[in-house]
Amino acid sequence: MLGRVEGEEPSVWRGVVVVKSSARLERVASEELASGWLLDRIGVCDESRPLGRHSEGYEGDCGMGRAQDRRAFALDVVETLVEAGHEAVWAGGCVRDLLLDEGHEPDDYDIATDALPERVREVFGRHRTYAVGEAFGVVLVRSNPPQPPQPPIEVATFRTEGDYADGRHPDSVQFATRQDDARRRDFTINGMFMDPRTGEVYDDVGGRQDLERGVVRAIGDPERRIAEDKLRMLRAIRFTASLGFTLDPATADGGGKAHIRFRH
Repeated sequence: MLGRVEGEEPSVWRGVVVVKSSARLERVASEELASGWLLDRIGVCDESRPLGRHSEGYEGDCGMGRAQDRRAFALDVVETLVEAGHEAVWAGGCVRDLLLDEGHEPDDYDIATDALPERVREVFGRHRTYAVGEAFGVVLVRSNPPQPPQPPIEVATFRTEGDYADGRHPDSVQFATRQDDARRRDFTINGMFMDPRTGEVYDDVGGRQDLERGVVRAIGDPERRIAEDKLRMLRAIRFTASLGFTLDPATADGGGKAHIRFRH
């Protein structure tokens, strides 16, 4: 069944698969990632289980490895999905960083695709994947010999999100299109996608213009966007400071109104 999550039946509304999310799943996954258990489980940090002939000299503390190796791995994941008949692109922060400085290699790469989570696992094999957030459309893909060992890459299915009742996590997600996925993200500079095979940038939210102008701007209604996730205003301030950008006045105002809503 499309979009099936173990122990959880999806519903279909007007032909769209709707998967109810689980805040507990995300919380448990986050704790496992923080403790290193998950990375060990999928074979990245376990020194007793070498990852192939390139693993010699690989740091046991999960060092990020060379920038060109990370980029090559991220490109390979995209190409594998495309060859399997799917759309796949680099997403979010890595696109922002690449556009800010053409000579800069991002610290990590996220991939977005129209492939459903179960299909991603089918394409790469269960020995290379871990459904850390399958209810949210997120699967981790690890490198595979002869690739140099790398931390796993997050592959997420294009999605839209429902309400955020707890102010941190969406109550539900719907698998959707690339354009829809861009519009559910936090800030315009993080809402772009790139086809790494051609360098083409997909910008449906005005992110490139805001990068050029040096502006941090919420996507859509600022108050609603900030109210969805209590940490987004902190992220806006962090991006403004770290990038030397200006915070969009409407976004700042929306953050203030959202703060009042949080208090009440």
